[in-house]
Amino acid sequence: MHLENADDWSEAIDLTIAHTQDRKLLTRWGYYSGIQPKIYLTPKLAETFRALADSLTENYCGLAVNSRIHRLELLQFEGTGAMDADKMWKDGGYPLRQDSFYRWALVHGHAYLAVNEDGIYANPATTMYAHPDPDDWMKSSWAGKLYVEGDQWKVTIWDESVVRRYKAKGPGRKDALVTGQAPGADDFILEDEEPHGFDRVPVIAVNPYGYLGSPLMDQISPIQDRINKITANKLVAAEFGAFKQRIFFTRQQLTPEAIRQQPDTAIVLDPGDSDAKASVQEMGATDLRNYDDSKNNEVDSLFTIASLPRHLRVNVATGSNASGIAIKADEGPFTEAIFDHQREFGQAFTQAFDMLGIEAFAEWKSPVVNDDLENAEILATLVAAGVPWQAAAQKYLHWTNDEVAEATLLKGTEQVGAASQMAQQTAAFLTNPMLTEPNVNVG
Repeated sequence: MHLENADDWSEAIDLTIAHTQDRKLLTRWGYYSGIQPKIYLTPKLAETFRALADSLTENYCGLAVNSRIHRLELLQFEGTGAMDADKMWKDGGYPLRQDSFYRWALVHGHAYLAVNEDGIYANPATTMYAHPDPDDWMKSSWAGKLYVEGDQWKVTIWDESVVRRYKAKGPGRKDALVTGQAPGADDFILEDEEPHGFDRVPVIAVNPYGYLGSPLMDQISPIQDRINKITANKLVAAEFGAFKQRIFFTRQQLTPEAIRQQPDTAIVLDPGDSDAKASVQEMGATDLRNYDDSKNNEVDSLFTIASLPRHLRVNVATGSNASGIAIKADEGPFTEAIFDHQREFGQAFTQAFDMLGIEAFAEWKSPVVNDDLENAEILATLVAAGVPWQAAAQKYLHWTNDEVAEATLLKGTEQVGAASQMAQQTAAFLTNPMLTEPNVNVG
């Protein structure tokens, strides 16, 4: 889309400022980082628990994002332009910096890749915005970037053919980004304008949850609030009701020191009147299990919505170790979510390189949890059924091209033949356990 007149460019500036300064971005980042809304307590309780107010959260939102980031690792690029893409990727420091890009996109719900003749640059939603084309939401009709250079507010706007750079009339403040203190379009003046040299808007929006999907933080933050509230309520109950309450029936005036419970001491009461006997009764402590049950239910809900594997929680809570097969089954929805993220990010990288005339496709590290023995059995069965072992390893075990090539090199012709023989033996044993168990050691 071509921005036709000054009003169009001015509107683009205003929309860029509005989207990059959206308070929702700060809120989402707060939930991710553990800076979450304060839990409501009555004034008296708030005063009592003032010192603990910041510790009444258990940050499952951070876990939901970080567990995804740990499974997202772009290894290299394939295609005719793979060498150029790999060099540009490494020169930009992205093997170490890619986590930041995924984090911005997963927390905010979107992030951006900007392209110029020098390379590809990742940007968070707090500095950049791409306006979707109404005819094709996968494309941008124009894009803008808001930033501070020195003490000067600046805005860059791209349409399909031209890039314009603006500066604010007055000084800006670095700490004013994402605070609602940015100037408006009327406060900017045009610095320069030139063709950007691409056949489309050189900014690509990355939406890891799909273009119409809701950001993960928006889905799980209400549950996080409930978890925090239950945690706070449990702390209060533990503080005021975790100990048995004693009730004394006596005519004698008692002091706190006289009835304070200490090791190796006994409480002795004088009945006073010979006709009145002193007695002590107890009220049971508050049962905290209901709080634990309620919190566990909420955590289960969060894990379900975030597609988190249950073993991430079970192993931490109980120290138990699930089998590889059980873990893989538990991780099914989570793994599919990672594959979806890989497709969204990979498509963005492919589009960015395409603008530079480079044909390259992202090759990712498999997010699938592997069990070596299980993989050997799967591979053996597939090979016995006639599937070439290289194809089976790539399609069903998610091996990369480099891993297949390395395996081929290490095994050699003789060992590959031995592996094929082993596969046939294993397949026969799996279908008929009465046969002698095969020797799986192929060197």
